[in-house]
Amino acid sequence: MIDTETGRSLEVQCNLCGARNHVQLLGPDSTVRFECGSCSASNWLRPPQPRPRPSAPRPVAAVTAAPKPSRPPARPARQLEAQAAPIAAAAAPTPAAPAPTRPPAPVPVRVVAAPVQPPVRRMPWSSTAGKLLISLLVIGSVAALGSVGTVASFNARTSNGSSIATGDIYLGNTVNSGTECLSFGASPTITAANTNTCTGVFGLTNVAAEPGQPNASGNAATVQVTNKGSLNTTANSLTPVKGFYLYAPAACANTNTAGEPFNGAGDLCGLVQVYIQEYSDAAFTTPFKCVYGAAAGASCTGFDNAHTLKNFGTTETSANPLLLTDASNSAANPLNSLSSAYFKVFLYFPVPGAGADTYQGVTATLNFTWTITPN
Repeated sequence: MIDTETGRSLEVQCNLCGARNHVQLLGPDSTVRFECGSCSASNWLRPPQPRPRPSAPRPVAAVTAAPKPSRPPARPARQLEAQAAPIAAAAAPTPAAPAPTRPPAPVPVRVVAAPVQPPVRRMPWSSTAGKLLISLLVIGSVAALGSVGTVASFNARTSNGSSIATGDIYLGNTVNSGTECLSFGASPTITAANTNTCTGVFGLTNVAAEPGQPNASGNAATVQVTNKGSLNTTANSLTPVKGFYLYAPAACANTNTAGEPFNGAGDLCGLVQVYIQEYSDAAFTTPFKCVYGAAAGASCTGFDNAHTLKNFGTTETSANPLLLTDASNSAANPLNSLSSAYFKVFLYFPVPGAGADTYQGVTATLNFTWTITPN
């Protein structure tokens, strides 16, 4: 409602959100468009027109105005109607002659505006800015809680204790049931090379020109080779060379025998014939394989002038060794940990005829090297 005398604004409810807005009317006949201060919706307001006041004829006698009526109770906000108080006319004495009548005097009317209610305040979180502010407050609260040292967090953990342990591999070499010779020597520490020089297969001296047949005493020597380490040998291969193998590190050397008054010029390395037989037992009784020499099945057939000390030293080299196995005959694991292989080396000195004297005072030297590599 509005006070037409004081020009106070009118409080009107928004047709969309229901919020109350204060609107200043320009006049009783003006239609007002206003925008809701809460939801920005457009509203149109045309104030209701006041009803015509009833008029009644009044006597010629003097008219006494009724006392000013008290303020009527407030009507709803959109009702702009005013109601005039009834006019009480006092009776007057009858004149001698009727006086001419005149229109009734206007009665002053005061339109009272309804008490203005305070605008409805929307909660801050109902607007976009409020929602954003609330979100920031929530994020800040969560971050603050996460930074407190006493707040626990979920976690999972595994660990692996790791270590590396190596095995060892070294050879034992026993000639003619003598003392075993180890590849790393007398010291219990394995050297980088893990190589040792053991007793020679043959240590024959003062050999006669005709030492006898292959089985004659002193013309054969036994060799037992044992993998003393904790690792098996790797598979046999020539490219590259690995596994369990036998070779001559150098060619057979023909030199003068020290202490002899006469040293002949004969080549003893090319004269002495040799073959190597492997056995499957430590007693050296069961032939297993002919390693070097002419073969017939598992056994060597005997001596021939093609297999000599000189031939062995030049053909069975470190680049092209003889691949060996133990009695298991496994090329994949040719000499397992703590297993042994058994060999016998045979020599023969043929009589060269008229040139025999050229072989007096001569020494032939050939090394046999037994090697294993771990897997």
